[in-house]
Amino acid sequence: MCPSDRKVWSRELEREKKLATLINLIDWMTVEMKSRMRATAPVRSVQNRRAVYAAFGEKKNFGATKHKCWFCSSSSHWPDQCEKFAAKSLDERIDTAKNNHVCFSCLKKAGRDTDKPTAA
Repeated sequence: MCPSDRKVWSRELEREKKLATLINLIDWMTVEMKSRMRATAPVRSVQNRRAVYAAFGEKKNFGATKHKCWFCSSSSHWPDQCEKFAAKSLDERIDTAKNNHVCFSCLKKAGRDTDKPTAA
């Protein structure tokens, strides 16, 4: 166990007034692992998608419809799941992402002109 984890576990023992036993360590590690997994989980989930989907397809600024996938102007999928975008070569995908100011991690629009429609 790394020193920082030992400190956190030690604080937990002090706070809960527990003994440093193997069972308490395993219980703490289980809870800590679940917490860390939740903290690093992707933002989108099945529960969140319903609320997000409702926002798309409505009229936005500039009189254009905002689609989930900016690349092919579709609301049936997100850009990171776009087959047309995935079919491009690596260099083409990088150039397209740069030119459209999208996040390289999730491929969603970011920064300048996020509400303006772009051509694929």
